[in-house]
Amino acid sequence: MVPAILRDLRWVILWHIVDIDAFEPQTAGTSGDELHANAAGNDAVRTIVHTKRIRPADDAGAIRDHAQAAAPSAADLEAIARFEKTNSLYSSPEVRRFAQGGPAPGLPLGNTVSEKRGRRFFEDVPPNPADGFTSGLCSHCHSGPLLNQTNEFAKDFIGLPIPKGERFISVNVSEFNDMGNPALEYVFDKGTPFEFHVVSPDPGRSLITGVSGFFNLIVENNPVPLLSNLNAFKISQLRGLRNTGPYFHDNSAKTLEAVALHYTKFFNVVTGGAIVLSAQDQQDMVAYMKLLD
Repeated sequence: MVPAILRDLRWVILWHIVDIDAFEPQTAGTSGDELHANAAGNDAVRTIVHTKRIRPADDAGAIRDHAQAAAPSAADLEAIARFEKTNSLYSSPEVRRFAQGGPAPGLPLGNTVSEKRGRRFFEDVPPNPADGFTSGLCSHCHSGPLLNQTNEFAKDFIGLPIPKGERFISVNVSEFNDMGNPALEYVFDKGTPFEFHVVSPDPGRSLITGVSGFFNLIVENNPVPLLSNLNAFKISQLRGLRNTGPYFHDNSAKTLEAVALHYTKFFNVVTGGAIVLSAQDQQDMVAYMKLLD
C-alpha cells in the first residue's frame, strides 16, 4: 500500500527509480549562505548575488530536501522507507534486481518498426556524420544502466572534454524558457575580476555549487564546468519514463511528444541546423522511450 504522503507524489518518487544517490544525504539548501535579492530597476528582473559557494547545510537527506512546505514527520519518513522496500518502487523486475546488486538492465530490442528505428538513438555508438549524427544521439547524455549519464562518445559529439559518467548538463530548458517564467539576474563571484551576470528563469546547479563556469572558461580554458553548472540540471533516468510526466525541471513538456519536439529545437539551435530531426524521427524516439522500463 502506498503511504498517504506519497499518494500525490508517487510519480515524483518513481522519477528517482533506483537512482541510488537520490536517497543519500544531499544539501538542504542555501541556509547559512549569503543570498541577496536587490531591485534592479525592472519589475521582471531581480538580482541574486552569490557571495560564496553553497555547501551542504546538514544531513537531512533528499526526501527532506524535496519537501516544499515542511519537513516530513518521523512517521512519514518511516512510511516512505517501507514503500522504498516494496516492488512498487521499481519500474521493472530488471531494475529491482539491478538495485539489489544484479546485472544492469539492457536496452529493449523493440517490437514495431518504429520502435526498432527509435532504438538507434539510444545505442552507445560514436557520432556518425553519414546518418546526420542521429545514431546514438540520445545516448550521449542518456547512457549507463539507468540511462542517466554521459557516455564515452559525448566528448566527441559535443566537441568538449565531457567525462564519461557526467550527471549534470544543460539542454537549454532555461534558455528557451517555453513556460515564460520570470527571469532573474544572477551575479556570480561579485567583486572579483571574474564577476559574471546571468539572466535566467532558473540557473540550475549553479545555485547549489555557486559555480558559473566563467572563471574556468577564462582562466583554465575549460568550458566543461560552464556546461555542467550554469542552467544545468541532473540528467534524468529514463526507466519508466512514460509514467513520470510532465518533463524537465520546469514541467514545460507535458508529453513525450513535447520532449521530442524540444530536442528537435535544441539540436537544431546548438548545431546551427546541422542536426535535423524529422517528424518520423520524433515519432520513433517517442515509441522507443515508451518501452523503457
